[in-house]
Amino acid sequence: MMGTAAACRLFGSNPSTARSHLLARAHLNGVRRLLDDLASTRKRLDKAKQARVLVPFCELDGVPSVLFTLRSAHMRSHAGQVSFPGGLAEAGEGIAATALREAEEEVGLSNMLNMQPEILGAYHDATDYTQTKAVTPVLAWLGPVDLAKGTLSPDEVAEVFVRPLAELLDPASRSHQVFENHRGRFPRFDVGEHPIWGLTAYLLAGILDGVIGPA
Repeated sequence: MMGTAAACRLFGSNPSTARSHLLARAHLNGVRRLLDDLASTRKRLDKAKQARVLVPFCELDGVPSVLFTLRSAHMRSHAGQVSFPGGLAEAGEGIAATALREAEEEVGLSNMLNMQPEILGAYHDATDYTQTKAVTPVLAWLGPVDLAKGTLSPDEVAEVFVRPLAELLDPASRSHQVFENHRGRFPRFDVGEHPIWGLTAYLLAGILDGVIGPA
């Protein structure tokens, strides 16, 4: 959970004013500074497979939001689940390059934007239920998005959508669930039509609590 000191670095002396400043330039600059500070100490997992996902912050109709995909029902794993765009790294490929390439392949990201994505930095690695894959979340600011201009890869993505950041930060939107054969409780977000759970919810909760700040 983000501590008071970190929240104050982002929002000044009164973290309760954060909601009105979500994804404003000062907020984005603060997120970048926190991730820069984290760069040398963030958790890196040594796994056989290295994957990266783009955690895309954006605006839709002026509302600060987060962009997600709904995986195709034909996928061999995690079919029909909410996810961030992403996939396995290619040889010699940088962290951000993988995340951006996969987002372009999955949803035609560049078609939705009127600016180049602004990479804010990487957060702690996590692993999936197989424990064989390291997943690095790469935070980015996309600016305003036009979802209708996206070009989805039908084999991978059934839908691209956004959820307002303020709703995701609202404690009433978050609960926890327990999975058989897994220890502990895992976060879940119920905002809109598609529930967000599993690894995507785990990454999202960590980033909202550790970087983006309180509602």
